[in-house]
Amino acid sequence: MFLWAPLGILLVPLSGCGHSSTADEVPGVPVYSMVVASSAEATTRAFAAEIRPHHEALVGFRVPGKLLARLVELGTLVHKGDRLAQLDSFDLALEETSLASQFKAARSADDFLARELERYRDLRTRDLIGEAELDRHDSESRQAHERTQSFEAQLHAARNASSYATLRADRDGVVTNVIADPGQVVAAGQPVIALADAADREVQFDIPENLVAALSAGATIRVSLWVAPRESFAAIVRDIAPLADSATRTFRIKAVLPVNAPARLGMSATAYVEATTAASAVSVPASAILQPQTPTPRGAEVWIVDSAERVRAVPVEILEFLPHEQVAVRGLGVHSRIVTAGVQRLHAGERVALLDIPPTDTFASQAAIAAAHARLAKLP
Repeated sequence: MFLWAPLGILLVPLSGCGHSSTADEVPGVPVYSMVVASSAEATTRAFAAEIRPHHEALVGFRVPGKLLARLVELGTLVHKGDRLAQLDSFDLALEETSLASQFKAARSADDFLARELERYRDLRTRDLIGEAELDRHDSESRQAHERTQSFEAQLHAARNASSYATLRADRDGVVTNVIADPGQVVAAGQPVIALADAADREVQFDIPENLVAALSAGATIRVSLWVAPRESFAAIVRDIAPLADSATRTFRIKAVLPVNAPARLGMSATAYVEATTAASAVSVPASAILQPQTPTPRGAEVWIVDSAERVRAVPVEILEFLPHEQVAVRGLGVHSRIVTAGVQRLHAGERVALLDIPPTDTFASQAAIAAAHARLAKLP
């Protein structure tokens, strides 16, 4: 008995010490947070764009035939009247020669019948022939004259067709595409070369539906080239597509570039558009949006931290995605504190521990929170 008594005495405080540890309050889940502010201000949106010609035509031959030669290549600068391509004109030359012979024969017959008509008129004045005979010769002379005019018109058409065997540039420009190669048989009107006016350039880009109202014809935007991103120049909006693209649901914007803009056709560019978010919208990090795994009536949600440092989910409406991984949403009050990282680990009413350092990178913040959770798991 003497030996066991101290051991019993020692056991009592140990068990009592364990009871006091479990009575302590469980620490909150570590999360990053921020206080939201209104985003109803002008922001600059950047869109990928391309330098394109305002006038670009697909040119081809006006007659069918076999393509003998293409005298230009992609990017060739041409002037008005320059030869672009050549067809085999042998059959066209034969047709022209045939019609020229028929025209000469018709004109000879026309001249003969015209002189003969004059002789019959003289005979009629002396009553040597009747009126019916004169009318018959007059009709034959008229038919010969009309036939001569018909062959003359056909000859002109044949000569035009022979000239159409040579494709010429109708304006100064640059070749932006070659569609047919020598040896290919092309139909009349089939595109052979794409010719663009290099002087009249424009920038083309697509914008989403919610930003169409921010632009109008005549508005000024800023454009920078990918080869010189720090230099920008103004462009005037010329055209806004009246119909959205069926696949992307975006609208094509065309803006005129200044004459001295250092942009060449086909260059990549960035178009900057000033837009204003709705007054009831706030900007939050994309990492703060809690998307359900399966569709629910509530949709996207955001965790709000109350004064007791407990969280509750508030449904929000996503309006648009902003630059720098920000999202414009509706449904949050200004100056509300929300959880910006660690949203997938929380439950309604759960207590949180607000970390002091805000997240600068989504992956880094998630890694930091995972490390914090690992430390919590080791606590007694």
